[in-house]
Amino acid sequence: MTLLASLSKMKQLQSFGCQGLHIRREQYSYVFDTSCLTKLRSVTIDSCSPTHATWLKYAPLLQELEISNCDSMEEVIKEEEVEDCSIKNNENMDSSSSFVFSSLVILRLCNLPRLESIHKASLLFPSLRYIGITSCPKLNKLPLDSNSAKHKLEHIHGPQDWWDKLEWDDPAAKHKFQSKFEDPFPIVRLREWFHHREQ
Repeated sequence: MTLLASLSKMKQLQSFGCQGLHIRREQYSYVFDTSCLTKLRSVTIDSCSPTHATWLKYAPLLQELEISNCDSMEEVIKEEEVEDCSIKNNENMDSSSSFVFSSLVILRLCNLPRLESIHKASLLFPSLRYIGITSCPKLNKLPLDSNSAKHKLEHIHGPQDWWDKLEWDDPAAKHKFQSKFEDPFPIVRLREWFHHREQ
Protein backbone atom coordinates (compact mmCIF):
# COMPACT_ATOMS: atom_id res chain seq x y z
CA MET A 1 0.00 0.00 0.00
CA THR A 2 1.41 3.42 -0.97
CA LEU A 3 1.93 6.25 1.50
CA LEU A 4 -0.93 8.26 0.00
CA ALA A 5 -3.28 5.29 0.06
CA SER A 6 -2.42 4.68 3.69
CA LEU A 7 -3.00 8.33 4.62
CA SER A 8 -6.46 8.25 3.09
CA LYS A 9 -7.58 5.89 5.86
CA MET A 10 -5.90 7.66 8.78
CA LYS A 11 -7.25 10.06 11.37
CA GLN A 12 -4.00 10.07 13.32
CA LEU A 13 -0.48 9.92 11.94
CA GLN A 14 2.59 9.43 14.11
CA SER A 15 5.92 9.18 12.33
CA PHE A 16 9.13 8.57 14.27
CA GLY A 17 12.52 8.34 12.60
CA CYS A 18 10.96 8.02 9.15
CA GLN A 19 13.29 8.82 6.26
CA GLY A 20 10.59 8.63 3.60
CA LEU A 21 7.81 10.84 4.96
CA HIS A 22 7.63 13.17 2.00
CA ILE A 23 4.90 13.78 -0.55
CA ARG A 24 6.49 15.09 -3.75
CA ARG A 25 5.33 18.28 -5.38
CA GLU A 26 4.08 16.44 -8.48
CA GLN A 27 1.78 14.41 -6.23
CA TYR A 28 -0.08 17.43 -4.85
CA SER A 29 -2.74 17.40 -7.61
CA TYR A 30 -3.53 13.79 -6.72
CA VAL A 31 -3.64 14.68 -3.03
CA PHE A 32 -6.20 17.39 -3.69
CA ASP A 33 -8.26 15.55 -6.31
CA THR A 34 -8.66 12.45 -4.15
CA SER A 35 -9.05 14.32 -0.85
CA CYS A 36 -6.86 11.61 0.64
CA LEU A 37 -5.88 13.70 3.67
CA THR A 38 -9.35 14.79 4.71
CA LYS A 39 -9.59 12.30 7.58
CA LEU A 40 -6.39 13.41 9.30
CA ARG A 41 -7.02 15.06 12.66
CA SER A 42 -3.65 14.66 14.40
CA VAL A 43 -0.09 14.51 13.01
CA THR A 44 3.12 13.93 14.96
CA ILE A 45 6.42 14.03 13.07
CA ASP A 46 9.49 13.19 15.16
CA SER A 47 13.13 12.61 14.16
CA CYS A 48 12.39 12.63 10.43
CA SER A 49 14.38 14.11 7.56
CA PRO A 50 12.10 16.30 5.35
CA THR A 51 12.93 19.97 4.82
CA HIS A 52 9.23 20.87 4.83
CA ALA A 53 5.77 19.38 5.29
CA THR A 54 3.79 21.35 2.72
CA TRP A 55 1.40 18.44 2.16
CA LEU A 56 -0.18 19.31 5.51
CA LYS A 57 -2.05 22.18 3.85
CA TYR A 58 -4.24 19.56 2.18
CA ALA A 59 -5.45 18.19 5.52
CA PRO A 60 -8.38 20.57 6.07
CA LEU A 61 -9.57 19.01 9.33
CA LEU A 62 -6.15 18.77 10.98
CA GLN A 63 -6.55 19.79 14.62
CA GLU A 64 -3.24 18.93 16.25
CA LEU A 65 0.26 19.17 14.78
CA GLU A 66 3.51 18.38 16.53
CA ILE A 67 6.89 18.43 14.77
CA SER A 68 10.03 17.74 16.79
CA ASN A 69 13.65 16.68 16.46
CA CYS A 70 13.74 17.13 12.69
CA ASP A 71 17.18 18.56 12.00
CA SER A 72 16.50 19.25 8.30
CA MET A 73 13.12 20.98 8.68
CA GLU A 74 13.38 24.54 7.32
CA GLU A 75 9.74 25.41 6.67
CA VAL A 76 6.47 23.85 7.69
CA ILE A 77 4.66 25.09 4.56
CA LYS A 78 7.18 25.77 1.81
CA GLU A 79 6.74 29.18 0.19
CA GLU A 80 7.10 28.27 -3.49
CA GLU A 81 4.81 25.28 -3.01
CA VAL A 82 2.01 27.59 -1.84
CA GLU A 83 1.95 29.17 -5.30
CA ASP A 84 2.07 25.89 -7.23
CA CYS A 85 0.35 26.77 -10.53
CA SER A 86 -0.76 23.25 -11.34
CA ILE A 87 -2.79 23.22 -8.13
CA LYS A 88 -3.83 26.84 -8.22
CA ASN A 89 -5.43 26.45 -11.64
CA ASN A 90 -7.74 23.71 -10.43
CA GLU A 91 -11.19 25.33 -10.49
CA ASN A 92 -12.28 23.34 -7.44
CA MET A 93 -9.51 24.58 -5.21
CA ASP A 94 -9.10 27.80 -3.25
CA SER A 95 -5.35 27.93 -2.67
CA SER A 96 -5.44 31.09 -0.60
CA SER A 97 -3.78 31.07 2.79
CA SER A 98 -7.16 31.50 4.50
CA PHE A 99 -7.69 27.74 4.19
CA VAL A 100 -4.29 26.66 5.51
CA PHE A 101 -4.56 25.18 9.03
CA SER A 102 -8.13 26.42 9.26
CA SER A 103 -9.06 23.69 11.77
CA LEU A 104 -5.79 23.62 13.70
CA VAL A 105 -6.24 23.84 17.47
CA ILE A 106 -2.80 22.88 18.79
CA LEU A 107 0.60 23.62 17.22
CA ARG A 108 3.78 22.36 18.87
CA LEU A 109 7.26 22.77 17.37
CA CYS A 110 10.27 21.50 19.29
CA ASN A 111 13.98 21.17 18.60
CA LEU A 112 13.99 22.22 14.97
CA PRO A 113 17.38 23.92 14.60
CA ARG A 114 16.92 24.95 10.94
CA LEU A 115 13.27 25.97 11.03
CA GLU A 116 12.87 29.51 9.72
CA SER A 117 9.19 29.66 8.78
CA ILE A 118 5.81 28.12 9.58
CA HIS A 119 4.13 29.93 6.67
CA LYS A 120 5.36 33.06 4.91
CA ALA A 121 1.99 34.81 4.95
CA SER A 122 -0.12 35.49 8.00
CA LEU A 123 -2.83 32.89 8.60
CA LEU A 124 -6.30 33.32 10.04
CA PHE A 125 -6.04 30.30 12.39
CA PRO A 126 -9.76 30.50 13.24
CA SER A 127 -9.59 27.48 15.57
CA LEU A 128 -6.11 27.86 17.08
CA ARG A 129 -5.91 27.75 20.88
CA TYR A 130 -2.34 26.77 21.72
CA ILE A 131 1.13 27.43 20.26
CA GLY A 132 4.22 25.85 21.82
CA ILE A 133 7.69 26.68 20.48
CA THR A 134 10.86 25.21 22.00
CA SER A 135 14.44 25.19 20.67
CA CYS A 136 13.68 26.71 17.27
CA PRO A 137 16.39 29.40 17.26
CA LYS A 138 15.95 30.49 13.63
CA LEU A 139 12.19 30.92 13.83
CA ASN A 140 11.98 34.69 14.13
CA LYS A 141 8.44 35.26 12.91
CA LEU A 142 5.02 33.72 13.53
CA PRO A 143 2.33 33.74 10.80
CA LEU A 144 0.11 35.97 12.92
CA ASP A 145 -1.37 39.40 12.42
CA SER A 146 -4.09 41.30 14.22
CA ASN A 147 -6.76 39.29 12.35
CA SER A 148 -5.37 35.90 13.37
CA ALA A 149 -6.88 33.53 15.95
CA LYS A 150 -9.67 35.91 16.90
CA HIS A 151 -11.26 35.11 20.27
CA LYS A 152 -9.67 31.63 20.31
CA LEU A 153 -5.97 31.63 21.14
CA GLU A 154 -5.36 31.02 24.84
CA HIS A 155 -1.65 30.29 25.20
CA ILE A 156 1.65 30.87 23.44
CA HIS A 157 4.45 29.00 25.16
CA GLY A 158 8.15 29.57 24.44
CA PRO A 159 11.39 31.00 25.80
CA GLN A 160 11.28 34.66 26.78
CA ASP A 161 14.38 35.53 24.76
CA TRP A 162 12.83 33.97 21.66
CA TRP A 163 9.61 35.95 22.13
CA ASP A 164 11.51 39.20 22.64
CA LYS A 165 13.37 38.74 19.32
CA LEU A 166 10.32 37.93 17.21
CA GLU A 167 9.72 40.17 14.20
CA TRP A 168 6.21 41.47 13.52
CA ASP A 169 4.92 42.91 10.23
CA ASP A 170 1.81 44.05 12.08
CA PRO A 171 2.80 46.02 15.22
CA ALA A 172 -0.70 45.61 16.64
CA ALA A 173 -0.31 41.84 16.57
CA LYS A 174 2.47 41.72 19.16
CA HIS A 175 0.40 43.85 21.51
CA LYS A 176 -2.61 41.61 20.91
CA PHE A 177 -0.77 38.35 21.62
CA GLN A 178 1.54 39.56 24.39
CA SER A 179 -1.00 38.65 27.06
CA LYS A 180 -1.16 35.07 25.70
CA PHE A 181 2.57 34.46 26.04
CA GLU A 182 4.04 32.57 28.98
CA ASP A 183 7.58 31.42 29.81
CA PRO A 184 7.74 28.86 31.14
CA PHE A 185 4.35 27.20 30.81
CA PRO A 186 4.28 24.68 33.71
CA ILE A 187 3.84 21.13 32.48
CA VAL A 188 1.15 20.51 35.11
CA ARG A 189 -0.92 23.40 33.80
CA LEU A 190 -0.42 22.23 30.24
CA ARG A 191 -1.72 18.78 31.10
CA GLU A 192 -4.69 20.31 32.91
CA TRP A 193 -5.46 22.45 29.89
CA PHE A 194 -5.38 19.50 27.49
CA HIS A 195 -7.48 17.41 29.86
CA HIS A 196 -10.06 20.17 30.15
CA ARG A 197 -10.14 20.57 26.34
CA GLU A 198 -10.82 16.85 25.83
CA GLN A 199 -13.79 16.78 28.23
